[in-house]
Amino acid sequence: MNARTFLRQSAFTSAFEMRRCISSWRFAASIVAMILISVMCYINFADSQDSTGFSSPFLQSTTMLTALTATIMASQSISDEFEKKTALSMFAKPINRSAVASGKIISAYILCSVIVLLYFGILVAISLARYGNVADGMGTSLLLTFLLLFAMVGLCSFVSSLSPSSGLSMLICFVVLVIVQLFIDATDFTTEPWYYLGYDARIIPNYVEGTTTVYFEDMTTISYEPLLGTAAFMMSIYGIVSTTATMIVFRFRNIQ
Repeated sequence: MNARTFLRQSAFTSAFEMRRCISSWRFAASIVAMILISVMCYINFADSQDSTGFSSPFLQSTTMLTALTATIMASQSISDEFEKKTALSMFAKPINRSAVASGKIISAYILCSVIVLLYFGILVAISLARYGNVADGMGTSLLLTFLLLFAMVGLCSFVSSLSPSSGLSMLICFVVLVIVQLFIDATDFTTEPWYYLGYDARIIPNYVEGTTTVYFEDMTTISYEPLLGTAAFMMSIYGIVSTTATMIVFRFRNIQ
């Protein structure tokens, strides 16, 4: 199969999946989750004196937002194919399964990105209305959020490729990326957890707030904070590895 056929099948799959998702409960649920997070951030920090302080809870909540939207959008897309063969039925043979898998992942990422853009749009609009400016570094934080989203969608897609059912896949993704992550975030690490995605995601608010690791004279610290380069690299690795693994599993897993 040549590159043109691969791209065509991938693009068609992506467009098909986006139409399915937008017309289903998943896109509406993601919008509702985004609005609820925005409202909670606004209510709790409406008395902030500047745009940086006001933006802080919104940016700290990007991990929760990306985890929820990725779980809703991506955790069922691959496993659903094993159950219903929705996308595979669109093409005449030969069918490139990697193209179908990539199309499904791309569609989930695009729709999740729309949610993220709406979220940041709300933050920027309120900041401009209240303070007349936007916190410094907001653009970089948005790009880092897209990188975190790449990792979240990849992880959810990988779980979906291994799961025997869509419902189980969503449950696993929700428990691991949302519930378990809350407990891990409350853990005091004795060494820097640079390998943990939730830790790397803290660079998103830290970049705007200017928060860095503070060391004592003996080079010890009570709180580690991620470096920009390390966090961006690890989020990229999570996304690349999980996305590649998803395409490999989907290519070779038996579809009944």
